[in-house]
Amino acid sequence: MQKTATPPPAPSPYRTKAEAAEYIRCSVRTLDRLDLPRIKRGGRVLFHIKSLDAAMLALESK
Repeated sequence: MQKTATPPPAPSPYRTKAEAAEYIRCSVRTLDRLDLPRIKRGGRVLFHIKSLDAAMLALESK
């Protein structure tokens, strides 16, 4: 019997503070100052990539 390979899991659309700061190319401190949508789960703060993109586009048009 042949086993079929399972595909790797899809990458998560959520980023930690450090990953989100790197994604938008700023420091974590600057990220904290920006009023960006975030999700708090336990002790973790997560940012959704689509929210980061939308927030940066909104800041760009100001």
